[in-house]
Amino acid sequence: YSPFFRLTFFIISSRESLRSFRKVVKLFPEILRILLLQAIIICLYAWFACVIFSNKTVEGRENFEDFKSSVWSLWILVTTANYPDIQNATYDDNRLSCVYFISFLVICYFFMTNLLLGAVYNNYQSESEREDKEIEERREAN
Repeated sequence: YSPFFRLTFFIISSRESLRSFRKVVKLFPEILRILLLQAIIICLYAWFACVIFSNKTVEGRENFEDFKSSVWSLWILVTTANYPDIQNATYDDNRLSCVYFISFLVICYFFMTNLLLGAVYNNYQSESEREDKEIEERREAN
């Protein structure tokens, strides 16, 4: 638990880091909306994977055996940690399975991840500008 205590102590002791932490906390509603949309897409693709791949290939029995394992495998695929491995067995059996994996990667990895990053950046930037404007107004008032 020591690293968490050090991080908490650092955030509390530094005024600038505390201000940045508050900005990040204010971003959660926007982040959660995009993550919810990504979770819905992952669940939809996991359901497709259960229907298409389960018990038909070795990969289907390993990664797409049930809905829970399909969601987990696809969530890891969003990070591309298991990218070529997850599709190799199904691709060897049927070349059209690449349409499933490529469409998933384009939607979740390239589109949704960039959408999340853009939303975080834009909201953080606007929150910083709003906070700077408030600080400037308080200085002018005094």
